[in-house]
Amino acid sequence: MDGKIPSSILTTDPQTYRKVPGDGGTQMEANLTGKPSVVHPFCRRYTSDYFDLWLNMQEFLPIAIDCFAHNIMLDINPETGEVTDMPGVDVRIPGFGHTSSVEFLDKSRIAQTSYFFGMIESLVKMGYRRGMDVTAAPYDFRRAPEQLGDYYDRLKALIERTYQRAGNEKVVIVGHSLGNLVALRFFTEIVDQEWKDTYIKSHVAVAPPWGGSVKIVLLYTSGYNFENSEYILPSMGLRTAQRTFTSSAYLFPNRLAYRDDEVLATVGTKNYTLADMKTFFDEINYSIGWRQVEKLDSLNRKLPAPGVKTVKVMEQSMSNLHRCANNGIRKTTPEKTLHFITYSKPTTCICCTIPPFWTSFIEQFLVDRKRMKRKWSRLGGYNFTL
Repeated sequence: MDGKIPSSILTTDPQTYRKVPGDGGTQMEANLTGKPSVVHPFCRRYTSDYFDLWLNMQEFLPIAIDCFAHNIMLDINPETGEVTDMPGVDVRIPGFGHTSSVEFLDKSRIAQTSYFFGMIESLVKMGYRRGMDVTAAPYDFRRAPEQLGDYYDRLKALIERTYQRAGNEKVVIVGHSLGNLVALRFFTEIVDQEWKDTYIKSHVAVAPPWGGSVKIVLLYTSGYNFENSEYILPSMGLRTAQRTFTSSAYLFPNRLAYRDDEVLATVGTKNYTLADMKTFFDEINYSIGWRQVEKLDSLNRKLPAPGVKTVKVMEQSMSNLHRCANNGIRKTTPEKTLHFITYSKPTTCICCTIPPFWTSFIEQFLVDRKRMKRKWSRLGGYNFTL
């Protein structure tokens, strides 16, 4: 995503914007304090200070990408399913309250790593100020929304502080992808209705994965490189780490959008439905992934009304990506074989995590008719649901 939201919703009315980024949508730093083991002699065990972990293009060079994956992955307790940073790795999320860490994912500001830059730059041209009335609330995107510790307390305090600084103007929350699930938990489990009525103007949900994402099936199978070139960002190099992220399990396709008998993946002549996912995980030799999905109850996710005005943004040209298909078999190590699953790449699609039938279950999101009114409009080439 390049952060482009139609200018028709970026009004010049006095209001403040808060960004909640999506999966992989914020910079991440790490300090190696003494790793007990490394995957290559080339990999470092110690560093003298924090370095750029996500995203640094140099980390994706051959061999270096294996070191990177071992640093960013989470350590899973097989008994409890709890996760921590890898031993000897201290990870932190920079830039809370500012925008720099979500504008470009690489601090060198390489164009290919642009994220919220386009949107924030548009707001700045309208008179908004970075770090003042346009801020960001980055979080550890590796973790499921309920595993973010004191993040929600910090988010609440940031919103209140910005509201007061702006002369008691309500705040617009802009979420992308996973960030919308983080925002939904904040609205439904952390703050009450009186607080929302006081501080929140609306929630702009860009590509919200309410029904999960079929890309997660691809991620667990062969890694997911965010539609980048395999030469720049090899999917299999990312898979080792991505499988350990509890946010991956949290984003697994769920029954809000998919029936138990609906095919999610096809390998050769064998189809895998939602009801077959335990077998699927066993056959890709990652049964702990299924245990994570079960622990988070990802298949049975509910969609409570957030109690705030919600604008849903999806791209008009999006492809109806809702199923993965087999693209052959690749040899891997230490596994004997891996069924490599891929899909037809959407064209200029920032929201292909949304299944084509999302409108059939989105009514659950709009159950509070007194506070949420549904209508359609077409603005700037995009479709909106309010």
